[in-house]
Amino acid sequence: MCLKPQKEPLKLSIESLRKVQAQLESKRLMTPMLRRCFELALKQFPQEPQCVQDNAQMVIASQMMELKFVSGEGECKIKVSSAEGCPQYKVGEPTKSMYLDRLLHQPQLLTTENLKNIKKTLETWGSLSEEMELCFEEVLKEFPQETLCVRSNAYLVIHCDGMELRFVSGERKCEIAVCSSEPRYRVKELTAEVFLERLLSRPQRLSMENLQRIRKGLASWTEISTELRACFNLFLEKFPNEPACIQEIPTMNMKWDGTRLQFLEGDLTVTVTWLNDKATYNVQVKTWAIYQEMLKLSEQPLSKENLLMVRQKVRNLQGVPDKVEDVFNMAIEKFFAEQEVLQNNAKLVMKCDVGEIVFVSGKGENIVDVYLSDGKVYYKNLQETTEVKFLKTLMDIISSLWEALINNMVKRFSEFLELLPTIGKYMVKHFPEFLKLLPLIGKYM
Repeated sequence: MCLKPQKEPLKLSIESLRKVQAQLESKRLMTPMLRRCFELALKQFPQEPQCVQDNAQMVIASQMMELKFVSGEGECKIKVSSAEGCPQYKVGEPTKSMYLDRLLHQPQLLTTENLKNIKKTLETWGSLSEEMELCFEEVLKEFPQETLCVRSNAYLVIHCDGMELRFVSGERKCEIAVCSSEPRYRVKELTAEVFLERLLSRPQRLSMENLQRIRKGLASWTEISTELRACFNLFLEKFPNEPACIQEIPTMNMKWDGTRLQFLEGDLTVTVTWLNDKATYNVQVKTWAIYQEMLKLSEQPLSKENLLMVRQKVRNLQGVPDKVEDVFNMAIEKFFAEQEVLQNNAKLVMKCDVGEIVFVSGKGENIVDVYLSDGKVYYKNLQETTEVKFLKTLMDIISSLWEALINNMVKRFSEFLELLPTIGKYMVKHFPEFLKLLPLIGKYM
C-alpha cells in the first residue's frame, strides 16, 4: 500500500520523526527498509549541530513512499534512502560555515575514503590551509598502513587552525593525533594486543626517538613477554654500533616468533635470538658493499677459523669485485705458514676494493699487509717483533746448518760408494782368512 503524495512538508524535529514513525507502524505501512531508514534518521539527526536541526530539509525515501520534513528555511539538504539494500544518510551543506559547523560538531567516520572526501570538500570551500593540508597528507600517508585492528578501532584528532577535527571507528582501541605545529602522526595504543599488532605489522622507523618509544611501550605492558623485551633491548644496545650504511636505513619490518626477533629490510636481516636464558645478536647481509662496511667498522678476531668463515661469507655475497677472494686466499695461505709466535700477536691488514679490513690477534705487534696492485695479490711483512726476528734468524741458521750437514753427508756417502768395488774385491780375496779368525774373535767377545 502506498501513501498519497504529501501536500505540505511535515515539520522536521526529533519529536515529529518519532510521531510519523509510530503512525506508519500503527497503519501497517512501515516496510522493513523504511523502518531502517527511520532508525538511521533518528540516530543521526539528533547529533547534528543546532544550526542544521533548525534549518534543514530531510527526505526519507523508499520504494513505497517518500516523506519530506522541513525546519526553518530548509537550506541544509538531508536524504535518507536505501542503496543496495543498505540505508544511507547523506547531507548537503549550502554554506561553508554550515559545513564546518557539522564537521566540528561531532566525530566523523574514520576511513581512508572519508578522510580524502573531507580534505577535498575543505579544499572546495577554500578552507584547506597549508597547515591543514600537511596534516591530512600525514594522516593519509600513515593511516592506510595501519593494521585492520587499528583502522577499525581508532580515534583520530587533527589539531589545526584552532580547530579539532575528530574521526572515530569502532571501539577506540587506539588514539591518533596530528598537530599542525609539528605535523607528525602520533599513536597511543590502549591495549598490549594493539601495540604488538602495530609493532609487527608495519615498517618501524629506526630513529633513536622511535626505538626508545618502542622500548618504553614494551616495558609498559605486563602482558608482553620478558624474552621479547630482552631481545629488543639488546637490539637497541647493538644497533647504534653498526656502520652508517645500516643505521641510515629509514625503516625495517619486525617479526617475533616467541624466541627470535628479526628486523628485515631488503638485503639486510638483524636477528636477536633468545636461547638458554640469553639474547644473542647477529647481522646478515646479502651484498658485499654492506658487509665490507661492517668489517671495516672494527678490528676482527684473527684466527684461521674466523678467516675461513669470513671468506665463506664473502663467496656467498652479491656484487663482490674481482680478486677480493684472491686476497683472502693469499692471506690464509701465507699467514698460517708463519711462525706460531707471529700468528698469535699479529695485525693482518687486507686491502681489497675500498678501504682496509683488519684482523688482530694478541697485541697486534707483528703487522702483515695483503694487498692488490696492478691485478696481482701481494703479501708483505711490514713489522716484526724482536722475538719473531730472533726466531726467524735462528731458524735460518738451523736451516743452513742442516743443509750443510746434509750436503756433507751426501758427499761422504758418494765417496763411500766409490770405494765399494775395492772393498768388495778385498773381502772376496780375504774372506776364507776372515772365517778362520771368527772362532778367535768369538772367544774374545
